[in-house]
Amino acid sequence: MKMKSYSEVADIVSKVQKLAQIKELLQKVLESIDSVKEKCELWIEDKENLSYTEIKQFINCKTSEALHKYFSQAGSNIENLAQSAHSLERMDKENQTDDTELSASLSQELQSLRANIDTLSSEVLLQSKELKKCEQKFKDQETKNKTLEETSTKTLDATQDVDKRLNELKEEVRNELQATSTFMSRLQTFSMEFKEIKEVHEKKMEDLSAEIIDLRNTISTFFQKQDGLEAEQENLKSKPRDKMLIQENLADFFKRVQRLGRDIETLRWINVPEFYCKKSGQSDVKCTGNCFHVIGHHEQQISEGGEADLLTHLADCNKSLGHKDFIPVDRFSLEHLPPGYQNTDMYELIKVVADLTVRVSVKMTSPRRPEFWPNTKIPYFVYNLKGSQHLRTGSGIITDVMKGNNVLCTCHKCQHSDKPNIDWWRIEVQTAGSLVFDDIEANHTTIRLFYDTENCEEIVLNQEDITSSKSQTERSRLITFLTCDRNIVQKIAKMIDQYNNLFSKVNISTEVENFMFIVSHPHGCCKQISIGQWKDRYNTFGRPFSNVFLYSTCTCPGSEGASVHCVDYGKYIHQGSLKSGLNYSCYTSS
Repeated sequence: MKMKSYSEVADIVSKVQKLAQIKELLQKVLESIDSVKEKCELWIEDKENLSYTEIKQFINCKTSEALHKYFSQAGSNIENLAQSAHSLERMDKENQTDDTELSASLSQELQSLRANIDTLSSEVLLQSKELKKCEQKFKDQETKNKTLEETSTKTLDATQDVDKRLNELKEEVRNELQATSTFMSRLQTFSMEFKEIKEVHEKKMEDLSAEIIDLRNTISTFFQKQDGLEAEQENLKSKPRDKMLIQENLADFFKRVQRLGRDIETLRWINVPEFYCKKSGQSDVKCTGNCFHVIGHHEQQISEGGEADLLTHLADCNKSLGHKDFIPVDRFSLEHLPPGYQNTDMYELIKVVADLTVRVSVKMTSPRRPEFWPNTKIPYFVYNLKGSQHLRTGSGIITDVMKGNNVLCTCHKCQHSDKPNIDWWRIEVQTAGSLVFDDIEANHTTIRLFYDTENCEEIVLNQEDITSSKSQTERSRLITFLTCDRNIVQKIAKMIDQYNNLFSKVNISTEVENFMFIVSHPHGCCKQISIGQWKDRYNTFGRPFSNVFLYSTCTCPGSEGASVHCVDYGKYIHQGSLKSGLNYSCYTSS
């Protein structure tokens, strides 16, 4: 056997040491991989508190660290071993030594080394597959986490919605309970008030019954005496004093009949309260800074049968029997004016006010109407009709006409036309805020223009929008209507110019104090003029147009919202009537 040289032995020993180092490095890599794998399995089983991001970062760091360490240290050793193996093969071929035992030994070790490398490669491949499985598990877990997170979010949102609805329901129940408590309190108060009113009513009925009995006795006596009237008539010529006595008795009889009629009419209002502040005559009611001074009864014409029943309401009116104090506009003349005002300017002013007066028709009563006037227990006008579609009519006056913007007309006619007009105008109407309460009622409001006689042409405009809101301390309302009828606009514009010119000309006459006039549509029928005098005036804010007037000038249901012209004080809005027989206005914001 050939002796081994020192260099050969040293070379082989060096290679064996490098193989040992590679094996040791591989073992450390495998241990590191096992450690990572174990930690991942613990995390999957929820035995680790790390988040998904943290465990993923841990895997990447440890894997990268192990592989980097292995390839950096073992790469050179493997390369040297491979080069040595190739050099040995070349030496075998060049030297063609006979030492077969050494060659066999080296080949065997080389094969063993290759086998080890293959084994390590297989294990690395196996570990790579395991890592891929872990990564897939991480992805699956991430998907599950996202799904769980989305489900949790939806559940949380649903829970919040349920909580919100529950809180709203609790609030509704609380409000209902509070409203019930308030209602019971009011009911108790109303019960006491009704009891007092009932006592007054019963006393009034007793007095009225006594008057009726007395009147019946008088009538009976009158008819008993009627038989002797013919005989006494022959003696009247010779007995003028007896004639005077009979005439006085008849006059007294008819006065009592009229007084009885007024008492019966008064009973209609016996259960409806009125309001007078301290300033306007009732000392037990406090007058505040924004006091209305007077609240009576509305004068809207309510017609369940609509337009068809308006003439019936006119005929059945109890307030103004025969409507003798109203003047039809087509019959109005200078002779109707009192002395001192029988001049052309006043006559023309009243005529142009009549031309600008319109009938206002409202076909919806807003559910937002309050139960009471502010700071009082006085029922707000037609509160009991809120939500209904009964026709309510009143009056108003045109105050302005304005050219529209550069857009197409949106009036009722143009909305149904293929060629809407480019030129159109806004017509502004002032009326009572208690007649057209809010935008709900305004959207169901129409006006009829130039309604002077029952047989005149019907010109109706629909409401467009509210241009000036009403507050409960300023009880007027401005509403805008659309038209693209140039002839109507030119006619109205001319009337407004004439009104403004005449309004500044009229002067107060010393012959008639407190002169005033009203133009309205009583019972929703053709317009009428009423002339009279105001009795009292109350001023709230100490400024113009904040006056409230009381007057005996004739009005009827349907007059609410009409313009009230008090000479030297300006234009106001008719509001309603009082049990005393007087009527009253509301102040405006202009």
